[in-house]
Amino acid sequence: MSQFKKVKKHKRLEPLHDIETLKKLAKQASRRAIKQAGQAGVSAVYIKDGVLVKRAPDNSISEIKRMDEKPRLTLESFVCKA
Repeated sequence: MSQFKKVKKHKRLEPLHDIETLKKLAKQASRRAIKQAGQAGVSAVYIKDGVLVKRAPDNSISEIKRMDEKPRLTLESFVCKA
């Protein structure tokens, strides 16, 4: 008997068990956090198109550095570690 439970790729009945739903929610949460940071007068730092950028409260964007490669963290690996 296998020690690992096989995860099926079909849409699940519980929305939070569906990877696509989790990706959508994560994207919405990230955008909301960046917007709220600007409204609070705080800069937000994030990766956009392979570049680490800083968005100031006045919505100006400055490049911090170009990333050598995209981060290897995937939603699937993050969820599986939780």
